[in-house]
Amino acid sequence: MRSIAKPLPDLARHADDLAEAAAILEGFREAFDNLESRERAPLQSALADAKTTLQQGLAELDLRVEKHLGKAFLDSLYPALTRGASIVADAGDEDDDSTAGG
Repeated sequence: MRSIAKPLPDLARHADDLAEAAAILEGFREAFDNLESRERAPLQSALADAKTTLQQGLAELDLRVEKHLGKAFLDSLYPALTRGASIVADAGDEDDDSTAGG
């Protein structure tokens, strides 16, 4: 930074500040690069595990309900789904994407 700044007097006066800013920026870049592996990936993994556990528990509960009360009753418990059974098709709710189609 100092060698680049030599021919420019105004820049030369701020060479140390610019070098410090560059070092800080590099630190932020490294921290951002590590954000995925350090923070997001473990959270995404924990969420996936929790979803799997919930889905397994719900499937077990469904089997017990169906055994005791019948498939028609079980089917009546769940709302209609759309987009590959991934979202509720509640057309009255303007906040969701119920227009996504099946």
